[in-house]
Amino acid sequence: GISHDVRTPLTRLRLGVEMMSDDSLRDGMLTDIGDIEHIVQQFRDFIAGEPDEKAGELQLNELLQAIAERYRRDGLALELKLAADTPPMVLKPLALQRVLSNLIDNARRYGRPPIVITTQFDSQQLTLTLDDFGDGIPPEQIETLQLPFTRGDAARQADGGSGLGLAIVRRICQRDAIRLQFSANSQGGLRVELRFNLASSDKNLG
Repeated sequence: GISHDVRTPLTRLRLGVEMMSDDSLRDGMLTDIGDIEHIVQQFRDFIAGEPDEKAGELQLNELLQAIAERYRRDGLALELKLAADTPPMVLKPLALQRVLSNLIDNARRYGRPPIVITTQFDSQQLTLTLDDFGDGIPPEQIETLQLPFTRGDAARQADGGSGLGLAIVRRICQRDAIRLQFSANSQGGLRVELRFNLASSDKNLG
């Protein structure tokens, strides 16, 4: 109820700001409003939990290409290195989009471009890797930062974050049996791995 009440005046504010004549002031205020809207949406997602979504056959490469195109239109340097002929999997597409969007938003906010998404697969497992080239996360903080309302030292300023993005990612992955792992990549940035069991997907298809 609170999030609904907040969104209504935010919409009025956005409409008013968009009619301002001062471009620099308008753009800054629109960015602030966008940050507030993002935080409100994160709270809605966390409190409401995941929707009762039915799993269906999903082509991961197609989903990644659609997500990447949306972020590229927004000016983000995002590279895809996708394995060819990736087999279909049975997953909940909206939930997986939320996982990927939260991870990309986290990399954009706290890392440095480019963001690189890579997929690899064998007969039993498909691995999706997301790398950014920021300062990474100290190993001792990785577990803590997946807890609700927890933020790292690099996020102690007003940056549009809510401290819920990684907690939502973790909850969805645990529910949908996606193995989630955080580590440092070879250049010191953060690496996130999502591992999908293909044998389990094949069984679901049957």
